[in-house]
Amino acid sequence: MNTHRQFVLSLIAITSLSVILSLIGADSWVTVSNRLFLLGMASLVLAALIFLFSSDFGFVIGQGMHLLFKDKPLQKPPLPKTGTHKRVGLILTLFTAGVADVILSVLMILLLY
Repeated sequence: MNTHRQFVLSLIAITSLSVILSLIGADSWVTVSNRLFLLGMASLVLAALIFLFSSDFGFVIGQGMHLLFKDKPLQKPPLPKTGTHKRVGLILTLFTAGVADVILSVLMILLLY
């Protein structure tokens, strides 16, 4: 129950922060909507990058870069159980906040026109 409450509170905080950042210095509602859409898409891209680089795909990329620059293979460290749960929570929060920002932006555009 506590995890769901933290998720909802962090989701509300991220969405509120992105709306406030969109309102700063905006001269019209279209500008606010465009900024909100941009922040939502940035959140979605960040969630996708965290997902990709925290999985085995990310380890393969890191191993290739390490081999390219250091000329020796990288050993895969054992993953702790708690880190996976925190990572999934972060990805889920960023993804949901990004979707909420994009939906809010689209609703603002529909209401303006």
